[in-house]
Formats: sequence, C-alpha cells, structure tokens
Amino acid sequence: MDELHEDDTNSTNNVIQTIKFACELSPELRKISEQTLFRTMIDLKDLTMIKAYAEAYNKIVNDILSRNKNNLQIRNHSKRQKISSRLTREFLQFILKLSSQKDNQLLIQNEYSFELIDELFRKFSLRSDDIFIHLGCAYGHLPLQIAAMLSCKKSIGIENNLNLYHSAKLFEKEFSFWMKWFGKTYSDCQIIQGDFFHENFRSILNSGNLIFVNNKSFSNDKNQNLKLRFYDLQSDCRIISTQPFGEPNSRVTARNINDIDSIMSLVPIDNLITNSQLKFYLQIIDYSRIEKYFNGIHRKRKSNLNDNQLNLCQTLFDVQVSSSIPLQIFSNNINSSKKRFNKTKQIKNEEQDLSLTINNQDK
Repeated sequence: MDELHEDDTNSTNNVIQTIKFACELSPELRKISEQTLFRTMIDLKDLTMIKAYAEAYNKIVNDILSRNKNNLQIRNHSKRQKISSRLTREFLQFILKLSSQKDNQLLIQNEYSFELIDELFRKFSLRSDDIFIHLGCAYGHLPLQIAAMLSCKKSIGIENNLNLYHSAKLFEKEFSFWMKWFGKTYSDCQIIQGDFFHENFRSILNSGNLIFVNNKSFSNDKNQNLKLRFYDLQSDCRIISTQPFGEPNSRVTARNINDIDSIMSLVPIDNLITNSQLKFYLQIIDYSRIEKYFNGIHRKRKSNLNDNQLNLCQTLFDVQVSSSIPLQIFSNNINSSKKRFNKTKQIKNEEQDLSLTINNQDK
C-alpha cells in the first residue's frame, strides 16, 4: 500500500480487484463484504480512501478468523479446498492483470479457451498419482490451469522457445504466490525449457499418464518422430492431440506388429459442448493389443492343427474306402471268370464224353 501513487490508477484498481476476488473465494467473506464493503463508492485516485478500504477488508477477515480459530473442521476444510472451474478462469486472468504479462493476456486466451480445457480435462480426469504433461506449453497457462483445477501428482509444461519459457516461468511464480496468498491448494507444477524430442526428456515423457500436444501444424516427419517417442510410454497412458497419430479402429497385423500403431488405440473426441476450431483425438497406449494378436494366432494355429488332424483322418478313411471299391470289383470279376472257366470246362468235358459215346456205338 505504501508504494501506491495518486496517478497510478492501475495499481489502486488492482487492490480493489484483489479484495473482490478474495471475497469470491469465501462465501462468508463475500456475504459480509456485500453488506458493507462493496456498497462503498471508491475514488481510485484517493489513496486515503483506498487504504481505508483495505483496512476495512482486513478487519472483516480478522473477525472471521477469530470466530473460526477454534473450529478445526472449518480450518482444515479451507486448507484442503480446491479452486472451482469458474474461479480458476478469473484467477488466471487476475494474475495476468497483476503481472508484467498483461500484453500477452489476449495471446494466452486465444490458444485454448478456459471453458474448452475445463470440459476436455474433466472428461478425461486425472487421479491423485497421475502426471500431466503439456508438450509445447507456450505461456504455461494450461499446466497451471490443470494444477489449479485437478488433484494430480504433477503438472508439467515443456517449452523450447526461450521467450515463451521465461514468460511461463514468471506466470508460474506469480501463480504460486497468489494461490498461497488466497489459501488455495494446487497440484505441483513445473515449467521446463527444452526440446521434448531430445533424449533428455525421454524419462519425463515415460512418467506421464496424460499427455497433451497441439500437433496440428506439425510436419509429417515431426509427427512421425513424436510417435517414436511414444514407444516406451507406460500402459494406459492417454495422449490428447489435435492431429491423429494413426487411424481409428486400426487392427494389429503382421505388417504393423513392429509399429507404434500396434500398441495404440485411437478415438476421435466428439460431443464437446465448447465450440472450438480444433478437433481433438484420444490415443491410449494399450500393450494388450499385441498380446491379443498373438493369442489369436495361437488359437488359429491350434484350430488349424486340429483341422489338419481331422483332414488326415478323413484322407486315410477316403483312401481306405476308395481302395476297397476296386478290390471288391476285382474280386467280383475274378469270381465271374472262375465261374465262366468252370462252365466252359464242364461243357468241353460233356462234349468229349458225348464224342466218346458216339464212337463206341459206331464200332
């Protein structure tokens, strides 16, 4: 307050906005302030009035703390409380207004709307032991928004551009300060500078459970190189991208068994309420796809083996049957020939007997 100047209306306005935002975070504080503090007309150039306004606010806060100092349940609940989705947006905008990044506010808001990120990441929520990673985090507002809204182990942003990285680090510093000042909990957050294609980032990527990347403007080679980075990701790791890394409903085949597509399922993210020019895709690392593929081959080979055994038995049976038919015919032919031979022999014998009889009579 001692650093305020009469001509610096931006600073005096920031004092008023800070008080109003703090009241939004506490229902009791908001209710009392609406009945007293907020009814006061403020002249931003009157430093005496601004200081009196701040002192009145501090008195209200101290009274509330005095009443609740023995109520451990309220105190513990307040410490555990996460900031709401609506207040997350206002909070980040509030930090931007107070920070040196005021000129970058429009750029940050135009990357992704707060509503879009809120809807998207509540659709694919994080567990308390999950790690979120944003590849190419620019000003860092997305990992900070995740850290404020969701309870996760860590929210990481990686940015290669030095200017953007420095802006993101300032944003991260002021975010931490004001979250602590307002008494709000947030997940551990870290902004890292570097090229996420570099080998040094492999272990960081492999630790992630949910990875976000806006790869719509990436070249085919860059997307392919990024796909290769996904080979070592842990099972069930989710990747949200703005350009797919494969084809939906792809099957594991002998041709792609060594490709990343064999362990990655892809589903377009549809039915988003928030309007966006970007389309999002969800890829899930699923090593069971390969296991199912080989199990299918094993079952098929086993089935083919059984079929081959059946075919062999059928063939042997067919050979036996087909061989028995000519033998039967041959046997029948032999019997017929024997009968004809015996008949002929009998006739000849009869003829000879008849001839002998005639000759004897002539004599």
